[in-house]
Amino acid sequence: MKMTLSIIAVATMVVVVIGYNLYNKKHRSLFENTALIVTAQELFTQYVKDEQGSNQKYLDKIVEVTGTVGMLFENKDSKPVIVLKGKDDFFGVSCTLEHFENVQMGSTITIRGFCMGYLSDVVISRAEIIKK
Repeated sequence: MKMTLSIIAVATMVVVVIGYNLYNKKHRSLFENTALIVTAQELFTQYVKDEQGSNQKYLDKIVEVTGTVGMLFENKDSKPVIVLKGKDDFFGVSCTLEHFENVQMGSTITIRGFCMGYLSDVVISRAEIIKK
């Protein structure tokens, strides 16, 4: 019985320490590392042709994407989202920004953020506009 309680106590302490470290983990900065530079059309096309290969190249990496603004909206968390045109007007690169910026439909901009993979759009999170 004492052995079981000791094991449970040690396991609980390990879980608490790991949880504390993960909770307080420093976020990666967009500007600490160099970014993979690509156009929205290239990034979208690469994901459509080879999602697995594109994930190996881009997933959870900093990307700098240049493209034409095709759509602007707020997501369910009230964060601004810009969709850069991909192959057509319906799908492209969906970039969730950390804060609102004044952007015009049809303008060409460059956004830097973390690539989160491909759903029906390529998803970029924690993004910032670096060139308008």
